[in-house]
Amino acid sequence: MHAAAIPDELVELSAELEALGGGDTRVGEATVFCRVRPVERASEAPIVTVGSSGSHMLVRDPRTSDTTPAAHAVRRFRISPGGAIGGAAALAAPVGRGATQSDVAASVGREALEWWLAGFNASVIAHGQTGAGKTYSLYGPAAAVYAESVPPDAMGLVPRLLGRVYEAIEAAATSEDGAPRLSLGVSCFEVRHASVVDLLAPEQRGGGGGGGGGGGCAADDFVAVSAPELSDALSLLATAQRRSANWSVAPGGAGGRPMLVATAGRASVVLRLTLHDSERRSAATLHVVDLVGTLPAASAAAGGGGVDLERRCLAQQVLSWTRLLAEVAQLDASAGTGGLKTARESKLTQLLAPLLCGGSRTFLLACVRAGASHFL
Repeated sequence: MHAAAIPDELVELSAELEALGGGDTRVGEATVFCRVRPVERASEAPIVTVGSSGSHMLVRDPRTSDTTPAAHAVRRFRISPGGAIGGAAALAAPVGRGATQSDVAASVGREALEWWLAGFNASVIAHGQTGAGKTYSLYGPAAAVYAESVPPDAMGLVPRLLGRVYEAIEAAATSEDGAPRLSLGVSCFEVRHASVVDLLAPEQRGGGGGGGGGGGCAADDFVAVSAPELSDALSLLATAQRRSANWSVAPGGAGGRPMLVATAGRASVVLRLTLHDSERRSAATLHVVDLVGTLPAASAAAGGGGVDLERRCLAQQVLSWTRLLAEVAQLDASAGTGGLKTARESKLTQLLAPLLCGGSRTFLLACVRAGASHFL
């Protein structure tokens, strides 16, 4: 969805109302970013490049010959202008290097934070192939749940955003009763197959790898825990990760504390951060979504019947979300034709569809791998 998909009349009315002091009249839109994980071996040629205009990612089909015309061998994927994180320089970097965590924060993070702190809802949604860097981009390495053990340059987008928002909370004036004007509530849940699990529900029990209790819950029935300090928010994030199906707990070496180990994504994880403003009597929500990743067909064949069934269920969830995005992008084209067709019903669609409504801004972070061996 691009700004052009919003009717001109709505944009003009929004501008007029904003000029009159209507603080909740800004029009949201979707911005698409792309982060490319570079090749890890010098012998493997990258197949992903940035278009000359900076508004497309170009992917060359490795099955074609060098003499195949670009029109037949190269697929073009549209992104927002300047949406290639790190730019062409990141793709031309030496083997094993590329866009940095700071690059992600300076692009996706900066825009999302500005919109959120202004009092509007925002969503950051990371999607792409398993191993492309979605979870790393959002949360950093597995040890990121223990902030003191993570180098600053490896810190993920979420810890960086939390640090910035607590700076804003500290800088804000206190309310009449002496309490902080701004406060933060944290919720975290994940979609496993056709069920939704609240990762911060009191009845949850550890169980690394998602083996703990919890069960399914309604879409509007998630626990929101107050986090007065940054350390409280990071602790809640660590608890959610320990209970997630996407992480497992490994014992620490040489008597060290246990560490989290990321596993192949089995669930789509949603972190909800709600910023309450007592002076304005309003609440703005930031959703950070780590969608389950796709896997090569060879992995599915080697996984056995149970794993294959699980992967098909997850693929159905992602397909539903992809179809929903396609329908929203065709909003103008569908005007006057009886409305949009309904996307495939799924828990993921039901949870994420409301994030595209109203004045909420959506930031899509597409994570891809540059090597020919990861071509889908």
